[in-house]
Amino acid sequence: MKNIPTLDEIANAADPGALSKLPLDVLAMLIEDAEAAKKKAATVAGLLASAIENRFAPAITGAFKAAGKDTGTVHVLEGDFDIVADRAKRVDWDQAALAEIAARIRAEGEDPADYIKIKYDIEERKYSAWPPAIRAPFEAARTVRPGALSIKLAKKEAA
Repeated sequence: MKNIPTLDEIANAADPGALSKLPLDVLAMLIEDAEAAKKKAATVAGLLASAIENRFAPAITGAFKAAGKDTGTVHVLEGDFDIVADRAKRVDWDQAALAEIAARIRAEGEDPADYIKIKYDIEERKYSAWPPAIRAPFEAARTVRPGALSIKLAKKEAA
């Protein structure tokens, strides 16, 4: 095939109009190449992040300890570089304990929603497995919305 743009040429031109005129087999090949490049870049980025983390782990641990915290952001200075270490805070709440607290708030005449986010949810896999008699009362409370569109090209198998 001739006149197949490289991924670098596509990135620099960024002209979807011109790309849309390419034959589908070329587009499929370029998508495949882009996916492979994305995986490779993610692998390399992960390895580099691990290398930085390994190299500065003692200093980062010390910075968190010196700041008196386990989460948030700390800075480690090394030469001309500021290594910014950010550890997210993940909070889990005991659902049964929260339900008891919500019941006490309600019993005192207040609205627990003023204090607690209450969310009911049903796993779609389980809902689909329910018999129709059980599913029926839930149908009015269920809304299905389309998600993001994903398009992939696959070459047809030779017949």
